[in-house]
Amino acid sequence: MVAAQRKLEQNKRKKLASFSISQIPPQLLRVSDYLDDWLKRNQISRGLAYKTSTGYRAALNQWVLPRIGHLKLHELKRSHIEGIFLAVASSGMSRSTQVQIKSVLEPALRDAVSDGFLNKSPYLNIRLLPKQQSLPAYHDLKSAKAILQAAQFTPHPLRWHLAIVYGLRQSEVLGLRWSDINLDSKTPEIHIQLQLQRQTGKGLVLTKLKSFKSNRHIPLIGVTVAGLKRLREAYELSRKMHGDEWNPEGFVFATPAGKPIDHANDRKTWIKLLDAAQAGYLPLKSARATFATHLNNLGASNNLLGHAALGVTDRHYASSTLEELQETVQSGYDRIFRQ
Repeated sequence: MVAAQRKLEQNKRKKLASFSISQIPPQLLRVSDYLDDWLKRNQISRGLAYKTSTGYRAALNQWVLPRIGHLKLHELKRSHIEGIFLAVASSGMSRSTQVQIKSVLEPALRDAVSDGFLNKSPYLNIRLLPKQQSLPAYHDLKSAKAILQAAQFTPHPLRWHLAIVYGLRQSEVLGLRWSDINLDSKTPEIHIQLQLQRQTGKGLVLTKLKSFKSNRHIPLIGVTVAGLKRLREAYELSRKMHGDEWNPEGFVFATPAGKPIDHANDRKTWIKLLDAAQAGYLPLKSARATFATHLNNLGASNNLLGHAALGVTDRHYASSTLEELQETVQSGYDRIFRQ
């Protein structure tokens, strides 16, 4: 019965489509019929460029027609249109998608009034919505532990330790130099002050950080200090073997040839690491989100992450003193390895 009704409805629509838009009784005219006709007419009358016309058609097919195309034109309400913009914003699409939809709906419904199909346009004082920020993906504690254990079999285990236990950005970790690390004081720490970037025509270069707040001192817990001391010994031995030309910048993490690690190769290692840990794929930035999500001190985690404002951490992650920061890192590490 349902299939028969659907078939009858399709035949009815095909019949209506065979008529000129002016021949369809206003009470039977659907939104899809009018918008399709409007776009065809404007392609000719306004001489729409191919790219513009294609963009309009994409906006109709993807966002507008699936949601309101079945409605009779005279039944269309402002709330129906607002629902489209809400769906776009909720999906995480940029405002440009909403602008594209507005560029079709607003003039089309205005013309529907001029054409005598509507008494008043339902597109009235409708504001575009800001893109809704979604929470970043992160690994649970069990997966975080598996990743750190699997990292022991990679060329640079501490590289992944610093990402998950301390939440360092990829560019910050890859740009770390031994001159940025103090392991021999009573309060061992890392000074995050530069980042490694790939720039066109220059290759991999050290540059300033994203913001002033990103420049920060991070206290180290015992397990990290021990691992870095072993790595420093290996670095010093390599310098003796290969000479001063090997890793002259003193990068903490370098290739066997003494060069900085390329971001693309680093991401490939991350993918292999997730596979080895059977953790399921998430982008590399999920390591930072994993750190932030599993901490229980919002203010301390903000300082460790280097966010420009406390609200950034609070908005994106569900989840001072030097001692507080150190305790925060230690508690996060302990939570992972209690799994």
